Order: sequence, then C-alpha cells, then structure tokens
Amino acid sequence: MINHTYSRIACRPLLAQLLSLLLCTLGWTTAHAATTGPIRIAVMLPLNSAMSDVANSALIGAQVAVEEINSVGGYLGRLLELMVHDDQANPDIGFREAQNIIQREGAVATIGICNTSVAVRVEDYFQSNKHPLIISCATGSVIGSKTPPAQSYLFKLAISTTAQAQFLIGELQRSKSRKVAILADSSPYGDAGLRDLQTAMAKAGMKPRAVLRFNVGAKNVDREMQDLKASGADTLLAWAIGPDQGTIAAARAAANWQVPHYGGWDLSNSTAYINSNGKVEGAYMVQTVLPNRHLERNSAFMSAYAKHSREHPMGSMMAAAQTYDAVQILMRALFAVRGDFAGPAIKAALEKPDNAYRGVITTYDQPFSDTDHEALTPSMLWLGTWHNGEREYAHEEDEKRAAIIRYKGR
Repeated sequence: MINHTYSRIACRPLLAQLLSLLLCTLGWTTAHAATTGPIRIAVMLPLNSAMSDVANSALIGAQVAVEEINSVGGYLGRLLELMVHDDQANPDIGFREAQNIIQREGAVATIGICNTSVAVRVEDYFQSNKHPLIISCATGSVIGSKTPPAQSYLFKLAISTTAQAQFLIGELQRSKSRKVAILADSSPYGDAGLRDLQTAMAKAGMKPRAVLRFNVGAKNVDREMQDLKASGADTLLAWAIGPDQGTIAAARAAANWQVPHYGGWDLSNSTAYINSNGKVEGAYMVQTVLPNRHLERNSAFMSAYAKHSREHPMGSMMAAAQTYDAVQILMRALFAVRGDFAGPAIKAALEKPDNAYRGVITTYDQPFSDTDHEALTPSMLWLGTWHNGEREYAHEEDEKRAAIIRYKGR
C-alpha cells in the first residue's frame, strides 16, 4: 500500500529566474512567502482497488502538473511536493488518511478522491478543519450537497452524476431511443446515478422499460441481462464503475442482445475494455475530454503523460486531465494569496481567480465562485465511444467543435 510518495522535480534555474522576474513586474517579491521548504499538496486516490486504473491516471496527471510547475521554479523557488495517500476505495481508510493529511503533513490542500462513498465520508472532516478539497474524480451528486458554496471548502472538478444523466438522456432523445432499460450497481454511486437518470428521464417524458440492480464486483450479470433483454428495450443504460461496465458489456454480447450500450464516464475506463475482452467496442459514454489532434494543449498533455506510462488503453484520460487541471488551478490560487496558505485565503482565491486558465479540459474563465463550486456543467460534455480499443468522439463533428471554448452553462 502506498502511503506517502514524494514527487520532487528539480527546477530549471533560467526559467525560474524568468518566472521570478515576471512576478516582480506584478508587484511580487519573495517577501510575500516563506522562502524555505517545499509546498505540499496532498493527493488521495484508490491506488489499490478495483479503480486502480483511474487512480493511477489521476496520479500521473498530478505528477505532470507538478513537473511543469517545478521546472519553472515552483512557487517563487519553492518546489511543489505531492503527498500521495491510498484510500483503497474504502471510506474508513479514507477518513484515516484525511486525518494524517490534516494532523501531520501541513499540506495546503487535497486533490483527488475517486469514490463517492469516500468523498462523503471525509468531506465533513476537511470542512471542519477549513482545508480545501478539490474533487477531481468522484462524481456522485451528493458530494458537497450539505454545505452551501459560500461556506464550503469542497470544490468539484469532476462532472456530477446529475449533469451526466441530463447529458445522456439528451443523447438518447437525439438518437430516438425511447425504450430504455437501466442496470445500476447497488452502491451509493449507483443510487445517485439511478436517481439522477430517472429524474432526467421523467423531465424528458420518458419512463424506463426495466430497472435492475446488481452488486459491485459481481462475477457476471447474465441473469440480469436476460431479464433486461426480455423487457423489449432497444437501449441499455448502465451505471457502474469501470470493471463492472466491462462485465455488463460482456454479458450483453453473450446474450446476443444487439442494442446500444450507454453509460457514465466509468465506461471509458481501461478496466471496462479489459474486463469485457473488447466487448465494449461501440459503447457510448459521457466524456469531459477525448484525445484530439486539433488541440495543442490536449496533444501536449498526452505527450507528457506518455513519458510516465505507455499503458494501452490509457487508464482514464478524464481522471488524468481533471487532476492535472486541478493542480494548475490550485497553483494559480496559491500565487493569488501571496503567501497566506491558510484554508480561508485559498478558498477565497479559488472563488475569485485573477485570470482565465487554459486547461486540458477547457479554458476555465471562472471555474468556481462563492455561489458555485462545480467547475464543469453539461454544456462542457462530449459523447465518446470505444473504437478499435481507443476512445473517440461519437459524433465526428465534435472533434473540430472542441476547439471552441466551452463556457459554464452555455
């Protein structure tokens, strides 16, 4: 189990000098911050779990961001240091790691968390300690719902289940699919997804032909698939984590049920492809980002990621890119607080960014505010598909449309 792994990358002196000169022109001096020791950022991920593919990609995304920042001097010459915590997708272990972060490490903020149940377990603890938490993977709509943004220290740079459900039902209407069967796992994540899907369908005047649940990690869902097929549905809508999406895709193929398979972002994870032996080919899923040769920022990130891992298929581009963007957005907030790394100061800086940030997911004009801690909205989503073992845009025209900046709510 990985408890603490430190990522230290030596800075490039010339670039560091150039950065310091730029900051001085903005009225900055090294007096604005302490001048010794690294600046610690905690990363909490389920590295040893069924979601290890997503966790590993998120970690690499954070490492790429830290390398880039440290290569130009870090924070006024102070390097960033990643403090990596493995929550093992277990809420109790996650809470223990949250205690370690707050009580022992002195991290300025925490980024990551890929499981809704873990996020729900730890958010009150971070909140009570006024410690900024940026969720870059977990998507359950219940996350952060207890505290209004004006008082909340939890920020989300992962698309919520609510937004995903709205987007998916819109895509089903676009494809003329009306006879939909839903298969969702029995976890809190499945509960949130099913609730949001049914709400979105009701608003669209749709009603599912059948709704079935299954246990996370089930060896097969063959019986459930036969029952769903018998319902007369013309579309399968599955809500589950990556490995189980693979199990679902394999069961659909074994049942010779030749209907479209739609799912949330987890359907794009490498474990979905691997567990299904490629049977997810042609399946459709919600995506905030996809490989895109037309976008320089996208291509540069993919190239930097490949220096760390040549996995095929990539664990999760979404988790990697969202975590990368989270580190970069946090870094901009750290410069804005001018040496005051207390939670309230960082929270205020995240809510009132000085400038737009051109990220991998999109160009963030104002990702957060004191009334909105959701960086991503349905207007910033794409429909992806598996094609020849890779993720691609389901709609060909979207690849070029992605060059247009996608603003929140537009």
